[in-house]
Amino acid sequence: FQGKFLSRGPHCGVLDPRFPEVRSYLEELCEHFVREWNLDGLKLDFLDNIQLPDPDPAESDGAGRDYRSLPDAIEALLCGILTRLRRIKPDLLIEFRQKYIGPAMRAYGNIFRASDCAMDLLENRVRILDLRLLSGGTAVHSDMLPETGAAGRFAGKEKRPKIMPSDKSAENIAE
Repeated sequence: FQGKFLSRGPHCGVLDPRFPEVRSYLEELCEHFVREWNLDGLKLDFLDNIQLPDPDPAESDGAGRDYRSLPDAIEALLCGILTRLRRIKPDLLIEFRQKYIGPAMRAYGNIFRASDCAMDLLENRVRILDLRLLSGGTAVHSDMLPETGAAGRFAGKEKRPKIMPSDKSAENIAE
């Protein structure tokens, strides 16, 4: 894939999906994972972190590139992945994370995850509710909440964290 990276580090790189052979390779890789390990789903993550560097590395050597727009190429990649995978398993779960979820993502994913908010009850609830409002009939989930004991206390803590520290009535409820 020489000349087909958006960025490279010492041990990794971000392939440029504007090249058809890159999309084909990534589609084949996802298909291999589902077939080889009989997966029920894939989490397609960090799509929002794919950025076009300045200067664009393909501008000087963009031969073979069939998309100029990175967002259009990512959409083509998602369509290609889903077409291949749904032929294998029509009910395969495709998960996306909240940071880049909107109603249009429902065309590609069938389970959405609220962005990271571990150990924060209020933030977890707000993100789940926000995501639920945007997601229509799409399944929604979030970070796990800490385990509680029989008394409703969080494991390893003297008392439950306050849900809304600035609200005195909520403080009384949480204790």
